[in-house]
Amino acid sequence: MEGIKKNYLNSNFNKKRKINQNLIDDSRKHLKDLSKVKDIKTKKQVGEKISYTEGEFLRKQESIVAKRNKKREFKRIFLKDQKSVISERVKEGEMENNLSRRDFIKLGAASILGLLGGKQLLKILEEEKERNYQQESKELPKKRIEEKVEDQEQLEIRKDDEKIIGKTIEDQLKTSDQIVLNLETKNALWKKWKDSYSPKPENYSEESSELGKNYPGLEQAMNRMQLWMNEILEEFKKVGVPEKFAYLAIPESHFKLKDYSRAQARGPYQFTVGTAKLFNLKVNSLVDERCDPIKSAKAAAEHLKDGYERFNHDWDLAFADYNGGFTNRYARYRKNKSDRNYEDFLQWRENGINDFIRRKKENIYRVKKGDTLFGISKIHKVSVDEIKQSNNLKSDDIDVGQKIKINKKGNFDVRNLRDSLENLNYPEKFYAILDVIKEQKLEEKFPATEKSPFDYMETPKGNNFEKSYIVKKGDGLFSIARDFKAEMKKVDNDNRVSIGDVLNLVRVQNKIKDIKKIYPGQEIKFKIELSGNASLITVAEKYGYDLKEILALNPAIKNSNAPLLAKYKVRVFKKNDL
Repeated sequence: MEGIKKNYLNSNFNKKRKINQNLIDDSRKHLKDLSKVKDIKTKKQVGEKISYTEGEFLRKQESIVAKRNKKREFKRIFLKDQKSVISERVKEGEMENNLSRRDFIKLGAASILGLLGGKQLLKILEEEKERNYQQESKELPKKRIEEKVEDQEQLEIRKDDEKIIGKTIEDQLKTSDQIVLNLETKNALWKKWKDSYSPKPENYSEESSELGKNYPGLEQAMNRMQLWMNEILEEFKKVGVPEKFAYLAIPESHFKLKDYSRAQARGPYQFTVGTAKLFNLKVNSLVDERCDPIKSAKAAAEHLKDGYERFNHDWDLAFADYNGGFTNRYARYRKNKSDRNYEDFLQWRENGINDFIRRKKENIYRVKKGDTLFGISKIHKVSVDEIKQSNNLKSDDIDVGQKIKINKKGNFDVRNLRDSLENLNYPEKFYAILDVIKEQKLEEKFPATEKSPFDYMETPKGNNFEKSYIVKKGDGLFSIARDFKAEMKKVDNDNRVSIGDVLNLVRVQNKIKDIKKIYPGQEIKFKIELSGNASLITVAEKYGYDLKEILALNPAIKNSNAPLLAKYKVRVFKKNDL
């Protein structure tokens, strides 16, 4: 029966390949006929360059169409054929019935080429999976994370950011075609932010609605930080960053622990998943440490210290680096670290933004037969003198095909600069908030605790899971790791260690540098400590803590009922402080 199946599949495959060979022959014949078409010379217009004749153009288009049709026919016939082949092999147990669309297409493509047999295809698929997991072990996880809706507090913060920097730039563009980023601009930004975060004045009116707008949010943030502030300040001190910089969480989030931004940053110090991983914050199915005030504070301090070192010991640039991505481009622009400073950064941004504005306002017009400067000026509502000045023309003479710059009149829409204005609110926004905190004596109103109110309990150890395996011919490290995970699941059904984690542990524990270089007879050992099946709920019940309280103190833990990893530190209040 097996022989009959193989003969059928092979004959069916050869039949399809013959059909497509006929398609190729037909396409070649068609192209050969097209080559006999006499070139039609086109009339060249003055001032315009034509790269090829009409006949050449037709041949080019026909060739593209023929190739496209050939590819479509190949894909339709052979993928249909491969679907039946794969289904047969799934039934026979040769393959897992969980192929991705990408793997399926790879199998089909290999069959089209007619270069590989069934077993070789399966081997390539296995090796491809191995390579994927090897790559994942070196890089940050690239799994698509479901996008969260921007929270209201973050929406308001973003709108304020766009409004204040936008209004500052808009005021400049009312009197000039260019912006200026200098000390005067910095002072203007600082004043706007200070007015926004200061208390509303006594003579407040509706016309000055921006005055004092963010002061209630500032007080609420100071109140939220009070419980955590002692340990947060300690983290900044350990890293070697000024402790007052801990208040960076206020302009970032108003110290909302779980809020998402439009950019999918999260937590009091607003980290994206990628940046969180760089600073050793765990983000997985069990925990999101971006939401933990202490751990994210440590990461924020390290981020600032990293920016300070990277940008020539300039805190202003370190703040700009924390808030956006243009500093990375600036670092590539100023390769010499000693040449980097905030004033130079602003000049670089000024030049870039002005160049963008100029290109946006500039319109290029190609002169046609019968055009005059006067006629062009009427169409575009600019004077002849303005056109001549923009194009360095000494007379009114113009040629057909000539490019003429037309500078658009009217105010430039600042909304076109929204992404370009990134980094420019910092550090002025943060410095304004620090000044208001000092002036309003908010540290006295919301004092940090003298000592940390927290204790930390480690979740209990679980049993060790140990397994070994002797490699056989045709085995791959991924499949071995998969079997280890399946055996581990039988012992601890609640364990959430991923196949990627198991693969990495196997590599490390067996000192395997290249996952493809394992050999028959090699012993592969695996050892892991299983969870002790402790969750926040079991910890609360065992030690007599209030569940709501313990949930509030551990905002990074996603599910109170999910088993935590062994030795995970759970934060609780000190007994004498209850």
